[in-house]
Amino acid sequence: MVRQYTKIHDQYLVDFLIHNFPEGQYIIYPRVGEIQSEYLEGLSADEKKAMSPWKLRPDAFAWKDGKFYIIEVIVRPNEWWKYAKLAEYELAFRRDPEYKEFHNMPVIKMLVSSESNEFAERQCALAGVVFVKYRPTWILPYIASLPKRIQRPYGHILE
Repeated sequence: MVRQYTKIHDQYLVDFLIHNFPEGQYIIYPRVGEIQSEYLEGLSADEKKAMSPWKLRPDAFAWKDGKFYIIEVIVRPNEWWKYAKLAEYELAFRRDPEYKEFHNMPVIKMLVSSESNEFAERQCALAGVVFVKYRPTWILPYIASLPKRIQRPYGHILE
């Protein structure tokens, strides 16, 4: 039997941002990083802009109270390993002149998930990533519809 795929990531991301950054100080799916100059030589301004698909794309950037947040959200708890992408996003952010106005702010790397376990939280802590459990009631039926192996994060039985 073929399982129907439900796209819920964007709804979950926007819900989290609206509830945690109500001032609207966020960018969804920003393109970040500085393209190497050798690839930009001889290109017009429009052609240079066309290079942006090769930049990295975190789920969101947000800022409030003098802090800058790089956010990755996971709907399916077994994807907790995505915390590792946040370090590369921070490096790209620090090098990107487009976000220069935010470079002086402390950066908080954040992984947001509907489920939690000690193993995933520990891995995030070791990497300097803040793990946030965000579980709006509307997502519970979706999580319950997932196969058991996906409902629980990998590593949830490890010490």
